[in-house]
Amino acid sequence: RGAGLAGAAGLAADKATKTPFPPSEGVAAHAGERALAYGVITRALGDAFNFCPPLIITHDEIDQLFDASKRALDDTLAWRRSLAAR
Repeated sequence: RGAGLAGAAGLAADKATKTPFPPSEGVAAHAGERALAYGVITRALGDAFNFCPPLIITHDEIDQLFDASKRALDDTLAWRRSLAAR
């Protein structure tokens, strides 16, 4: 179908049991919105945070991708915890 890079991080409601968040809660979608705010385009598929950088990505750009993704996931964790605290 094509050549390229693809990566995904599964987002779990319970890390120990790997229980996913229900897609209806929009956790992966929220992570994608936060990633976009940091300049990274992602795709939410169910409970996964997906990204497909181009094959010509540089080492520095990969570092930027992961730094922005980490920030987006940290934001999402804080958002999810704020919902649970209500």
